[in-house]
Amino acid sequence: KEVQIIPWMLGDSNFVRCPNQRLDPQKTVFVGALHGMLNAEGLAHIFNDLFGGVVYAGIDTDKHKYPIGSGRVTFNSSKSYMKAVAAAFVEIKCSKFSKKVQVDPYLEDSLCSCCLLKQGPYFCRDLACFKYFCRHCWELAHSNEFIRHHKPLMRNNRSGGGPATRPIISLTPPTTKLGDRDM
Repeated sequence: KEVQIIPWMLGDSNFVRCPNQRLDPQKTVFVGALHGMLNAEGLAHIFNDLFGGVVYAGIDTDKHKYPIGSGRVTFNSSKSYMKAVAAAFVEIKCSKFSKKVQVDPYLEDSLCSCCLLKQGPYFCRDLACFKYFCRHCWELAHSNEFIRHHKPLMRNNRSGGGPATRPIISLTPPTTKLGDRDM
């Protein structure tokens, strides 16, 4: 079996375009499925060319400071941020590799945007919602047949603010017809 060894410089993990710019988590996207040859500066240039306004890019690393295949990009405007989120996926093609990467909102610990009482571990990335929900408010809001198909993103606590792969559990139980229930 062939193994590819990719050298990694510690300085390749972070790229700051505007040192005085405050990094706003609400203008930050999670980027998943990154190729090991892509450094933070390259990621910043790609996203700046596509969406504009990139102020920071970072590559997530393991305890040995080696890239783990995900990162984040912060923009200076909500417009650039929303263009990136709306894209959902970006195809990166260069001479060394070609890779389709995932783009999602960068998730934080947050209260439910509806009740403002409980933690909101579920985030709806659909632009019709685009907010955090506790389980109860998710089920209440997404019982509507027009948005029932929305899938929640959940923060992956092991590696930062990136979303976990689509949820394993269903938050809203399948509806049963009256005749399907045991009486």
